[in-house]
This record gives sequence, structure tokens and C-alpha cells, in this order.
Amino acid sequence: MVIFLPAAASLGAKERARLDYVTEAFGDASGIGTVAVVMAISVAVGGAVSGVITDRVRPQGVLAAALAVTAIANFVTGISLLQGPLSIAHVVAVTAVEWLSAGVAIPALLKVQAALVPQDARGSAEIVNAVRLGIGGMVGILLATVSPSPAVTLLGCAIVIVGVIIGVLIVTRGLPAPARPREVRGAGTGLWSVLLADQTLRRVVIADLVLTFVVPTQLSNVVIVEEGDASLVLPVLLTGVFGVLAGRLVLLYTGSLGDVRRALLVSFGLYLAVAVGSVPLVLNGVTLTRAEVASLTILLGSALSAYTLGLLAALVQQLVPDDVRGALSGFMAAARSLLVAGAAALITAVVVPLSSEAVVGTVVVLGVAALAIVRGFAGIAARTN
Repeated sequence: MVIFLPAAASLGAKERARLDYVTEAFGDASGIGTVAVVMAISVAVGGAVSGVITDRVRPQGVLAAALAVTAIANFVTGISLLQGPLSIAHVVAVTAVEWLSAGVAIPALLKVQAALVPQDARGSAEIVNAVRLGIGGMVGILLATVSPSPAVTLLGCAIVIVGVIIGVLIVTRGLPAPARPREVRGAGTGLWSVLLADQTLRRVVIADLVLTFVVPTQLSNVVIVEEGDASLVLPVLLTGVFGVLAGRLVLLYTGSLGDVRRALLVSFGLYLAVAVGSVPLVLNGVTLTRAEVASLTILLGSALSAYTLGLLAALVQQLVPDDVRGALSGFMAAARSLLVAGAAALITAVVVPLSSEAVVGTVVVLGVAALAIVRGFAGIAARTN
């Protein structure tokens, strides 16, 4: 976790830098949605391929290789930015390469993470991993803010990731080889047999994917770039990351003990309440003109959604057997990415020709529909450790 903290910081720094050079290349908010789709498809392809591989080979090698590609992509982008603004084709190409490697890294990292802790601590490890991402992301955004340029930020990220690779190879020496897939109650081997046999895991996966689509992670970026004041960008980005961190810290304290279904209902219900409450603020134009109002809304929404999604992700890692952990992690990375891309495309398609009022209304409708689809998180065990 300590070794990967700088990697999380590089993600936050790149997010801040990307907002600048993508907007410069495309000229409007459509670039954010376009790049989000490219990122999501690339992660989906990388995750789908890597998931199966990491259940059969040593995942630390896969992880190191994926990080190496990421470092190279950051270095190339940084050098290119020193020469001047990137073309749209260049932005799309480098984004595809970088996030293809990220998709490969996700199942490998989760496989390594699980191998380093006891069976009953897999969910807790994922919660700590989520906290690491939150802390690192905030540090990265702050560092990118004081960086002289996006080019310098990306070159710094490349150097940081090289250090992470060295640390990974040192710490993961001697990890056992992955276990072979086992037969599940006569239904065969593999991920789908496990999901068919385990109702609780199946329903947690469904809830995770449904909520991934309806929680719009790119909403604030698209709305601010299209309709907001440039002075809102930094405070909204920072409060969004701080909200995610706050939600994950609360989750770290509560863990996944107790009445899990009630925790999910309360956290997602409050998220919907924040979304509904933001409608009149957007209609009155307050959100896009006052930084403190925009920041508070994003802070609350990010904290509550991060808690809900973090708890579901922890339950997935706690419940999935080791022999299909890579396959499920790869499938989840792919599915989540495509769903995030769909949500980003939907937001962009609504806000650019219409307005921020329309997109906030869409978020509310989708949230209520999601709660109905997962039937109030029915089928998720009332008490899951």
C-alpha cells in the first residue's frame, strides 16, 4: 500500500493535467466525454484480457509490465507537450495506450493484494486500497496545481511510476503461483460457474455495476467546462477528491461488518437526497456561480457514493474465490469502465446541447431507477464480514 501510494498520486496529478491539455486540444467540453469513452474502452479491453491471464501466471510480472507501459506513455506525452499543444489524434492515441495498460494492471494488482493478506481480510484490504487511492489522488491534484505545466506533471509521473515498479518487484518476491480453477458443485469451472452457484456474490456484482453507471464521475468536469466559471475548476476537483477520501475513511472505520444492506440503503439513499436537493440550486444558477455551493454539493455526493461503491467493491473481493479472482476483477474492470463511459457520454450528450439542469434531472431519475433495479439491495447478506 505504501509503495502504491505514489502511483495513486500520479493518477490524481494526471487527471488535473488531462483536464488542461484535453480541453486545449478539443476546444470545448466534448473532449472530456470523448476521452472518457476512450479511457473506458481501453480499460475494458485490458481488464478482460488480463483477468484471465492473472489467474494462470504470476500476477506481479503482469503488474510490473503494465506499469512500465504507463510510465512510457506518460513520458512520451510529457515530451510531446513540451513541443506544443497535442492534436486530437495524439490525445486519443496516448489515452488508449495508457488506459489499456491500466486495465491490465487492475486485476493483477487485486490478485497480488489478495495474496498478501489472509482470506478473511480480503475485503478490508480492498477498503484500505480505496483509501490509498483517495489520499494519493488528493496529493496528486495538489502537486499538479503547483506544477509549472501539464508536461512537467506527466514527466514527474513517469519517474514516480518507475520507482513503483522497482518497489513492486522487491516486495512481491516469493509470492506463490496462482491456484488452479476448481469445479463448483458439479457445475464446471470458471467465473460464470462461481457466479451461478453463489447468489450473494452475484447480487453484489449486479448492484456494483448498476450503481457504477448511475453515479456520474465526470459530471462536474463536463458541466464546469461547458457552463461554469474557470475559477470553479480547482475547488470542485479538490472537494470531489476530498469527498471520495472522506467516504472511504468512514468505510475504513466501519468496515463491512454489521447490517450491510442497511448501510448500502442509508448511504445511497442520502446520495439521492443530495442529488434531489441540488436541483433547485442548479435551477436558480447558484451552483455554477458560487464555489462554496458547488464544492459542498460535490463533497457530499462524492463522499456518499464513494462509501457505497467502496463497500460493494470490498464485498466483491471478500466473497470471490482466489482461483477466479483475476477473471472477476478483469470482468468488473471492463464492465465498470464501459458503464462509466456510457454515463460520461450520456452526460455530455445532455449538457452540451441542453443544460446543466437537464443533466442533474437525469442523474436523479437514474438514481431512483437504480434503487428499484437492485430492489433495495435485496439478496445481499444482512451480515457479511
